[in-house]
Amino acid sequence: MKKWLVFGLVLICLGGSAYAVTLGEIIRNCSKDGKTLCPAASYGKAMQACLVQHMKQLSPNCKPIVIRLNNGEKFSLF
Repeated sequence: MKKWLVFGLVLICLGGSAYAVTLGEIIRNCSKDGKTLCPAASYGKAMQACLVQHMKQLSPNCKPIVIRLNNGEKFSLF
């Protein structure tokens, strides 16, 4: 029971949502797309905007990640 309470408090501190796109997910699923489709874009919002512009060309692994970010899902380092 105590573990669940601590887990719940951590989630509240992180914004109240258990859902977040992690850096690992982005690297695993979208790095190839970013290098291929957006070689001139810097990281962060610029890369996200570029990937959104190329939505139809994204790989099946990257597309859901970009959709989640574009729909306002939070980003987490872990």
